[in-house]
Amino acid sequence: MPIEVRAADLGDLALLVALNQPAQSLHAALCPEDFKAEPDPEEIRAFFRAQLGEPGSLMAIAWIDAVAAGYVWLDVAVQLETAFLRERSYLVVQQLGVAPGLRRRGVGRALIGYAEQVARDRGLGGIDLGTWAANAEARAFFAAVGFVTASLVLRRPVGGG
Repeated sequence: MPIEVRAADLGDLALLVALNQPAQSLHAALCPEDFKAEPDPEEIRAFFRAQLGEPGSLMAIAWIDAVAAGYVWLDVAVQLETAFLRERSYLVVQQLGVAPGLRRRGVGRALIGYAEQVARDRGLGGIDLGTWAANAEARAFFAAVGFVTASLVLRRPVGGG
């Protein structure tokens, strides 16, 4: 079964909201201090609508036959040169989600392949993404498709000892 990935448009908002829900639920279970367990679907729809209108933002949906199997939200980022850092243009994977019943069929790989093609077409130097430390399945997937740890974010609550 071939996987087709195409850019999403405003007609795909309901699909994007539905495809986001399993990832949102997982993140809320793993990191309840950060994620809403039951966000308002209309707020998510409005958020995705706004992102689709941003010039550096792109969303795409992966399809298996006529079934929406996953999605990716991408942003172009530019790190300007400073006294400390070199200038760098790159693509950021903001979100990537695959429908639970369609995992381990190449959908995530197809979405990352799409992101790589977008980066290549736009002359960007690489792809960055973040994932939660508690999400072992995502970390294993991203490592399997060639991502390496570039930095770590550490957290300490105030008054946490």
